[in-house]
Amino acid sequence: MPEETDVSPTGTVALPAVPATATRVPQRLSPAEVREARQAAAARGAAGHSGPAKRRWSRKRVVLVGVPLILLSAAAAFVASVLWQTHVAFDQIFVTSPPRPVVTVNALGTPVIITDPTQIARLPTPTPFPDWTGTGRVNILLLGADTNQARKASGEPALSDTIIVASIDPVAKTVGMMSIPRDTLVPIPGVGTDKINAAFSNGELSS
Repeated sequence: MPEETDVSPTGTVALPAVPATATRVPQRLSPAEVREARQAAAARGAAGHSGPAKRRWSRKRVVLVGVPLILLSAAAAFVASVLWQTHVAFDQIFVTSPPRPVVTVNALGTPVIITDPTQIARLPTPTPFPDWTGTGRVNILLLGADTNQARKASGEPALSDTIIVASIDPVAKTVGMMSIPRDTLVPIPGVGTDKINAAFSNGELSS
């Protein structure tokens, strides 16, 4: 059955009233409620992603802590090696020095070098050498001692098979050298006439 409409005296048709749709008004939250809602949302988000986050942070901690420890261990090993090598080198360098030889003059007026500490302690006061003015000729005797295993085993001293006299003139600035044959017969004090190369061994035996 069609719905009846009212007609006004002016001829205007009055439509039936349509119920208005209810408009939803948003509810205003207090500041305390807003804070509570934000905290609840943050807690839900943290709970949903707690697993992967922990795993990522554990890897970062391993890298951040492990790498410095490895570097420090390598540096400590290097420093320890250097310190040990320095200690060994120090012990090898600073050793007890051998006694210094003493140059003295024997009863025949010949300069001799004494290296045995027991002989050095028993030496009398050495005779001083004459002062050199810087213009006098200097003569130096060069001896080359020859020996072998058999001579050493028997306790025999070496023979001076090489005998060279070097003469230095400081004024003319010249040097002369003369070689003396080892079989040259010469008088040896306390021995008699013998080859000159035997003078060295006789002197060693009499010392």
